[in-house]
Amino acid sequence: LTASSAVPLAPGDFHEISMRGVVDTEDDGDEFREGNEEEEEGREEALPDSFMSDPESGSSVADGDEESKAFSRLTQADQGLLQWPIVQFASKRNFTIESENFHLEVMRIGNLRLRSSVRYTTRDASAKAGVTYEATEGVLVFQPGENRKSINIPLIDDDSWNPTLEFSVVLLLDDIENAVLDRYQWEAWVSVMDDDAFPTNRFKEAIAEVLELRKDSYFLGKLTDVPKLGLLIEYFKLNLRDVGVWRGTLKILISDQLFNLYFFMKLFLN
Repeated sequence: LTASSAVPLAPGDFHEISMRGVVDTEDDGDEFREGNEEEEEGREEALPDSFMSDPESGSSVADGDEESKAFSRLTQADQGLLQWPIVQFASKRNFTIESENFHLEVMRIGNLRLRSSVRYTTRDASAKAGVTYEATEGVLVFQPGENRKSINIPLIDDDSWNPTLEFSVVLLLDDIENAVLDRYQWEAWVSVMDDDAFPTNRFKEAIAEVLELRKDSYFLGKLTDVPKLGLLIEYFKLNLRDVGVWRGTLKILISDQLFNLYFFMKLFLN
C-alpha cells in the first residue's frame, strides 16, 4: 500500500519505516513473506561489525537498541555518509571583479567531531592561469568543531578590456581524510568580470566623462573630445592581442600577397 508521512528527526536519530504489501493469498503469499525474511537476513549478514562502531570512541551500540537495528539495515554507503561529514563549496556560481582577490568559501556539514582534510585545485576554462588568475592548489584542514574554510585565489589585473571569463575550482577525492564530497557542489565556477574601459584604458577618463553626460544636451558635441583615430588604433591593438585573430590576419595578408605575386609573374612572363 502506498503511504506518505512526515517524521521529525533530531540529529543522530533514526526512524524505522514499516510498509505493508498487498499479497495475493491464493498463489504467492508465502513466497512474498519468505522473500522478505531472506532479504532481512541477507542485510544483517552483509554488514561487518565495524560499521556498528562509533568512529570516535570505537564502542558498539547495544543489540537490543531500536536505533541500532535501523542503522544495521542501511547500506555501507549510507552508513559512511552518516559517519563522515560532507565537504562542499558554499556556492556553485561565483562572481568577482578582476581588480580584487577572490575568496571562495568551503563548508563542512554533518559530524564535526573529527579532523578532516581535502585537497583542492583550480582548472582553466575560458580564463587561463597566468593570464586572468594565478593557479592555486592546496589542502584544507578542518579541526574538530570547524565548519568553514576559505580559499584565496589571486586575480591578475591588466589595463586591457576582456569579456567575462570563467575558471573552476574543484575538491579532489585524492587523499581525502574523514570526509566525503557533496554529489553536486564538489566543483565551483568563478566568473571574472572586467572593470577596464573598451577597448583600453588609454582614453578611460575621456570616455567616463562622455558617459556622465548622456543626459546632457551637449552630449553629441562632447563626443569630439574623444580622439576617434586613437580609439580606432586601440581597437586594432585589442583584436591583434587575440592569437586566433592575429594568425588569421597574417594568413590572409600572406595569401593575398602570394596571389598578387602570381599575377605579376604571369604578366611578366607574357
